[in-house]
Amino acid sequence: MGAAQLPVVVGEVELVKNRALITYGIDYYELGKQTGAMALKILNQEAQPQNMPIETQKELKLTINMQAAERFGVTIPQVLLDRADEIVE
Repeated sequence: MGAAQLPVVVGEVELVKNRALITYGIDYYELGKQTGAMALKILNQEAQPQNMPIETQKELKLTINMQAAERFGVTIPQVLLDRADEIVE
């Protein structure tokens, strides 16, 4: 929460768990698993790093912090709540 007491929309899940309002963004744990799979291909000599395509996280997560919504007086539409991967109470 910033000094202006404004809700914050962020780019990754852990920040929502730590008071930000919402994200449709990356989950560093899942990104680490994806990176590990890429490293395994290199270690098993199935791919060479210079020939591998750049990857982004395959699945983004919609995470909503309901405490932050209440604190800022924000009503989260039901369609977002229904679609959320995680709701932080």
